[in-house]
Amino acid sequence: MDVMRQYVGPADPLMALIPLAGVAALAAALLIFRRLRLRRGTDLRRSELLWSAPSLLLLLALCGLCLSGLYVSTPGFLALSTALIAASGALTLARGAAFAALARLDRGKAIALSLARDALLVGAAIVIAFLALELPWNYWLSSVRKFYVAVNLALIAIPFVVLYLLGNRRGGLLAIPLAAFCVLGLAQYYVVLFKYSAIRPSDVLALGTALSVSSGYRFELAAYQVLSLGLVAFGVALLSFVRPLGYSPKTSRARRWSLLAARTAAGLGFGVAAALTIGSVGFSDDLGFARSYWDSPHTYGQQGFAASFVTLLQNTRISAPDGYSEQEARVLLARYAGAYDEGTGQSDERQQAVEQYNQVQPTIIVIMNEAFSDLSVYKNMDSGYVGPTFMKSVPDALYTGYVYSSVLGGSTCNSEFEFLTGASMGFVGPENQP
Repeated sequence: MDVMRQYVGPADPLMALIPLAGVAALAAALLIFRRLRLRRGTDLRRSELLWSAPSLLLLLALCGLCLSGLYVSTPGFLALSTALIAASGALTLARGAAFAALARLDRGKAIALSLARDALLVGAAIVIAFLALELPWNYWLSSVRKFYVAVNLALIAIPFVVLYLLGNRRGGLLAIPLAAFCVLGLAQYYVVLFKYSAIRPSDVLALGTALSVSSGYRFELAAYQVLSLGLVAFGVALLSFVRPLGYSPKTSRARRWSLLAARTAAGLGFGVAAALTIGSVGFSDDLGFARSYWDSPHTYGQQGFAASFVTLLQNTRISAPDGYSEQEARVLLARYAGAYDEGTGQSDERQQAVEQYNQVQPTIIVIMNEAFSDLSVYKNMDSGYVGPTFMKSVPDALYTGYVYSSVLGGSTCNSEFEFLTGASMGFVGPENQP
C-alpha cells in the first residue's frame, strides 16, 4: 500500500486552512474576472457563476472533512487537491472569452473547431470519469491491461455520448455521469474497506439494507479519494466549455427543430445500439474477462470496475436448455408428484414419519462443513485412499450423494439452497446466488 492510500490518522483541524485558502483564491479569481469584464462594459453571467459553484462546494466540503477529522492523509495531497479544485473553478470563468473568440471566426471554421473542441473535452471527461471510478479503491490500476482499459472507457463513454446528443451538445448534462462515476468509485472504496468485497449486481437489490446500517460506519477519506474529487472538479471545468455555436440568423425555426430532433434521435439510437451490443457480446466468452469473483476486489482491480460489473451482470441471465418448455416442465413435475403420492407417499414408513413429526415437531439442526471433501473420487490419483469410511457407513443416513462446491469458495447461500430445496444450482451459473 503506497503513501497515497496509507492511513495516516485524523487530520489536524488546522489543516482546514488549506481548503479555506482555496476558497479565498477562488473568490479572488472571481473578483478579478468580474473587474476585467466590467472594464469592457459587461459582467459575469449567471451561468459562469454556476459552473464555478461545484469547485466552491467541494472546497467547503474539504474544510468540513478536516474539521470533523474525516480526512486521514497528509497535508501535501490535500494541498494538491485544493489547488486543482480552485484552479478548476477559476478556469470556468474563461468560458465567455473562449466563446467570443470562436464566434469571431468564419462560421465554417468555427463549426469545425467547436466539434473538435467537443470531441477533445468530452474525451478528456470520459478519461477523468474512468480515473474517478477506479482511483479511490483500485490498488492494481497500473497493471490493468490496455485492452481492458479500452473496454472500460467504451462502457463509460456510453452515457456521455447519449447525453451529449440528447442535451443538444451542451456540457451541463455530462456533469451528471461524471459525478455519478465519482460517487460510485467512492462507494466501491467503502465497500472494499469495510468488507473487502466489490459492488456486484446483486448488491443493487440490497441497497436499502446497506443504507440502513450505514450509520454505524465512519466514512473517512484519504489521499486518492480526495484527489478523485479534484479530478472531477477539473472535468466539470472542461465540460463548461462544451456548448454549440449559436444558430445563424439565416437558420429557420423549422431547420432548428429538425436539427434538435436529429440529435435526439441520434442519442436514443446510439443508446439502444450500445445496449444491444452489450447484450450480444459475451464479456467472458468473447472478450476474455474472468468470471471468478472469490477475491472480487482483485478481479475488479485487474479488469476495471465497469467491465467486471457488466461481466457479472451478463452472468446473471439464465439461459433455458435446448428444448425446454415451461408447460412440459409443469407436466413432468405433476407426473412425478403424483407417482410419489401414489407410491412412496402411501407407504407405512412415510405415514409413520408424518405422524411422528406432527407429534414431536422437532427442531432440526443442520451442520454444514464446506471444507469437507472426499479425494477418493479422483481415481487417477492412485493414492490408495479409500475415503472417509465412517461417513460412507452411517446406517441411518437419509441420503448421500455429490454436490458442487467451488474450489474458490463454496458460496454458502448456494450450498444452503441446494440442501434446503434438493434442487441443483448447476444450471444457473457459478457466480449467481439464489
